[in-house]
Amino acid sequence: MSHAAGNDVTQQAPEDIIGDPLESFSAQMDSFGSLISLVFDDYENFIDELVRKVIELPPERRFTHSHEIVEEQVSEEFGTADVLSAQFPQLNGKQLSRFMSQINEQILKNVLRGIYFDREPDTRLVLAALVQSTEHFMSAIEDNQCERAVRQRSYSAPLGLLCRLMYTARNPDESTIEDIAMDVSRSHYYFGSASSSDSENPPNPDNRPSSEVIQEVREYGAAIAYANTQISLGRGSELAHLTEREFRTRVLKEHKIPVRNGPQSAEDLGDRI
Repeated sequence: MSHAAGNDVTQQAPEDIIGDPLESFSAQMDSFGSLISLVFDDYENFIDELVRKVIELPPERRFTHSHEIVEEQVSEEFGTADVLSAQFPQLNGKQLSRFMSQINEQILKNVLRGIYFDREPDTRLVLAALVQSTEHFMSAIEDNQCERAVRQRSYSAPLGLLCRLMYTARNPDESTIEDIAMDVSRSHYYFGSASSSDSENPPNPDNRPSSEVIQEVREYGAAIAYANTQISLGRGSELAHLTEREFRTRVLKEHKIPVRNGPQSAEDLGDRI
């Protein structure tokens, strides 16, 4: 790509490139809200109440029983889920999953947009881990032919993460890096617990030092950044707070991400954005 004025990062201030990592998410949720508000008396209040109730659940229920909150609110609003489905047939499982995949793709792109320049990238990394985890769970649920009870419980993991994302977008000063990282780790723990024995799962993150959990999620976010942008191996290891060798031989290997060479400077990156 040529260094056109609109794409040449050397002609833009880093803060212009970094931007708000959740800007696209807020815009897409507003668009989705305007669509389904046709069948809701008060869509904003419905979502606000849902997010508040899910976030207020203790972790052991947030990622295992948040689907019950949705069911309760839908019942209060429409009587039954069947009534909602009849009024808004587009809101079925497959359509919703496809819609969320499209949103996740845009959010991830926006979250990672400033990853090369951001001097304090941890928020972007944990958000990237959250978005990627949500997508992973939704895909796994769609691909897995499991019992209805297990399937419903499994949906609580991506739902809990989605509510954390919405809460963060609406209350950016009230969700810390630790809050987001802990929820990412919890979601994996409880999602695994829904369909496997405890012996097959890692330790409960709430029984581990939060600094250890944050580092683990940071590494995951750095791997996602490396896989989805053109950052160099050196920048990836810097994001992960690891040596290049550790990042290459442990983190990238764990996530099955092939090693490649990336741009070493902002000038190199300009051709790749």
